[in-house]
Amino acid sequence: MKNPNPKQLLSAVKGSFIANTEADKATAALYEDLQNLSDSVIQTDLHFSIKGWNEPAEKIYGLPGALGKNIFELVTISFIKGSVEQLKKEMAERGYWEGELIFHRHDGLHIYFRTTVNYVKDGDEKPSSIIIVNHNITRERLAEKKLAEAEDTYQTLVNTLVDGVLMLDASGKITTCNKRAAEILDVPMERMLGVMPVSHDWKVFKLDGRNFPDSELPAIVTLQTGFPQKNVRMQLQKPSGISLWISVSSQALIRENEFNPYAVVVSLSDISDLVKKEEELQKSNERFSYSSKVTSDAIWDINLETNEIYRSETFYPLSGYSPGEIGPEMDWWFSKVHPDDRDRVKKKIDAHIRKGLERWEDEYRFKCADGSYKILYDTGLILYKNKKPARLIGAIRDLTEQKKREQQLLDEQEQRYKMTSPVTTKGKEKDSTGKKLFADINETVKRAQSHIESAQAGSGDSLHKAIEYLIQVQELIRNSGK
Repeated sequence: MKNPNPKQLLSAVKGSFIANTEADKATAALYEDLQNLSDSVIQTDLHFSIKGWNEPAEKIYGLPGALGKNIFELVTISFIKGSVEQLKKEMAERGYWEGELIFHRHDGLHIYFRTTVNYVKDGDEKPSSIIIVNHNITRERLAEKKLAEAEDTYQTLVNTLVDGVLMLDASGKITTCNKRAAEILDVPMERMLGVMPVSHDWKVFKLDGRNFPDSELPAIVTLQTGFPQKNVRMQLQKPSGISLWISVSSQALIRENEFNPYAVVVSLSDISDLVKKEEELQKSNERFSYSSKVTSDAIWDINLETNEIYRSETFYPLSGYSPGEIGPEMDWWFSKVHPDDRDRVKKKIDAHIRKGLERWEDEYRFKCADGSYKILYDTGLILYKNKKPARLIGAIRDLTEQKKREQQLLDEQEQRYKMTSPVTTKGKEKDSTGKKLFADINETVKRAQSHIESAQAGSGDSLHKAIEYLIQVQELIRNSGK
């Protein structure tokens, strides 16, 4: 159907449109076709009953059979601002109306128009009809909508970051600041924008306590050189007087075929808690080092997850091995334990770990660098992480000389007993009974002494056990007189 020939038609404007979604190719193609049409033009009488239209209007609206029908009853539209009543009022007062509206097509498409409505006048300059010209601005509006959504997404993302983010332009002024950066720097966001970082009342110090020169700040260095700066630590004293430690990284933004940055992105991390923990760890390590130097015991620390061992310097003179001769793992240690003691020691440690016990102690022979064996009393504290053994920390005491003195005392007492005992059958029986009694008493005394030493080392129940053994000694002596 050919369009009626209205006396006045405004010139057509062509454009292009990017579809709202790439997934719906059919819809995208339809939008593209509609966008490439010239402006749609509709002519109505003075009461907005349709008298004619051009081809783009027919393709957009689908107007065949629309002659004589009121346009506002025929199509579904919504005004961005205003209403039909406002349109009619302005037409009556000014003779024209212009604004933006959305046409809701029957197939679900929403087309944005910039619309102008004018009177067509006759030879006597009296209104005879109305011309409605719709310029398709869907592409622009949807692009604006996408941009607004992208901006909202960007702002949401940036403001939920754990780290602070700043952007500086080529002059060094802050152009972007997220909420976290404002919190870390203790300056409102609006006061951050448009100024240089060095212009604020921040005091910045290096790790050694010296002032951090403005020229060495990561953002300034990157802006001047183009090179990124990674994890630069500094102490920041905020205007409020509160100090904190921050880690700063900066990255230049450089356009293709250019050399100088046009902007720099800076990230800020509050590492105050980390620095505090590192200081506490350093102090703890220092205390451990000093403690190991003032005690005669050899201190050791086993990482059960990596099987590596730390040993204090006391261990070297105790064993005769130099640091280079000592392996950093448990297997080396067990290889030096006497073969007759090795399995027992291993099984005892494994049993304690399997039962979830916290304290372990044992006595065994250890092969020194000169080939001799020393008798060592070893005690350790088992540390668990998530119910799994993680570390074993303990101390080793050399009992070799003590054992020699005990054996020497035992030999002397036995010799005196032999010299004072009659050489008779009855005497031999007494001699045998006496030897057994003496051995029992000596063994019980040694056990009591071992637990007394454990109590001195901090074991909670060792003193109680030592008392029990001493009571047993009293009972043995009392019974020997009966």
